[in-house]
Amino acid sequence: MKETFYDDQTPVWPMEKNGVLFPWKVSFSSILFSEEPFITHFIKIEGYIDGYGMGELSESDLRRILEKVKEKFNVELNIL
Repeated sequence: MKETFYDDQTPVWPMEKNGVLFPWKVSFSSILFSEEPFITHFIKIEGYIDGYGMGELSESDLRRILEKVKEKFNVELNIL
């Protein structure tokens, strides 16, 4: 987890049409590892941490990678 928690008044869920019901949010990170590549995609990584091989992806790059994960492993992924 990147941070513990924070207050965010941005509605996220469909039931929050008339106001934020769940203002406390968390940030988290995921690591995808596969012994063989399942996609070839060149991207610009923001916030790269040298020596750890970690960085931040844009939302469009993440969505493209997750679509390939869904196809390869036949899993259902729901992201907002």
